[in-house]
Amino acid sequence: MTPRNRGDKWDIGPGDLGHVNAKWTSDDGGTIWLVFAGSDNFCARRAKLTLSALPTTA
Repeated sequence: MTPRNRGDKWDIGPGDLGHVNAKWTSDDGGTIWLVFAGSDNFCARRAKLTLSALPTTA
């Protein structure tokens, strides 16, 4: 089972702290995991990063 949530809310309340751990980052850096204790539960949120070209200036 793979839960998916495409919302903007990451469930981290005021005063809580999340971490992006290098061990949980893909080799190419394109997928990261945010881990935190949300409401006293272990929580992990995956993010897939995509790069876009920088705008050119004339």
